[in-house]
Amino acid sequence: MRYREWFLVGIFGATVLNLAASPVPASTFANIRVPGTEFIEASGLNNYGQIVGSYFLAATGTQHGFLRDRGILTDIDVPGATFTFPEGINDRGQIVGSYFVFESGIQHGFLLDRGTITTIDGPSASRTLLHGINIRGQIVGSYLVSGTGVQHGFLLNGATLTNIDVPGGNFTEPYSINNRGQIVGSYLDSNLRTSHGFVFSQGTFTTINAPGATLTVARGINNRGQIVGFRLGGSVPLAGFLLDRGTLSNVVIPGAPFTNANGINDRGQIVGHYTDSVGTQYGFIMN
Repeated sequence: MRYREWFLVGIFGATVLNLAASPVPASTFANIRVPGTEFIEASGLNNYGQIVGSYFLAATGTQHGFLRDRGILTDIDVPGATFTFPEGINDRGQIVGSYFVFESGIQHGFLLDRGTITTIDGPSASRTLLHGINIRGQIVGSYLVSGTGVQHGFLLNGATLTNIDVPGGNFTEPYSINNRGQIVGSYLDSNLRTSHGFVFSQGTFTTINAPGATLTVARGINNRGQIVGFRLGGSVPLAGFLLDRGTLSNVVIPGAPFTNANGINDRGQIVGHYTDSVGTQYGFIMN
């Protein structure tokens, strides 16, 4: 099954939120590893602690998705795909992500629900990415219109697709949606040089700028309104962040030169990935 009928709507209105940094919160973390890999990313999690992500096998040149449930990793592979990237999971266990077929050169979105995979493509799209899904089954992601270089963010609610484009911005990328319908993501400014995070709530976009950063990406939001993401520049080269009631804190794995925070649940657990001193990338879950 593929979604074929779309209803397109524009969304407008924006404000800007500039933040000051605060100390790193006390936390503990655990690695998420797959034997034989040098690249693994934890992309999202739900309130039951189930985690989705992907890992790369250099020996075969393939990217595999995974579900981690109570410490057990299960592969998620779309049949016929060269790469599979699960990114979001809700409390019903529905999973969204994207997959790439080498022969066609096209990237598709997918929904995995009770063992059934449904392909989801944006209208006239050469690339569709699904990033997040909430308890109501609302999905956020982006699509690239074939042959145009134009990218739109979107909200998919049932069979209705609504474009989400930050006014005055380029390449809007919504990453996560909570059960209240609040959406976070990123966009490029008009000169295509600076990436900003955003939160979209009740018809209004609010820009998120980490202090001193040239790149700010908001990746996850929970039902309490806590936001995680990552930023480039400022007090550390590349670090994750937690934005909680207006206070922005660094999320950094000790000794790691690069840390990305990708998702957060209502218990405050954070997932993401980090790179060690020799360039190996691990997934993590942080409490």
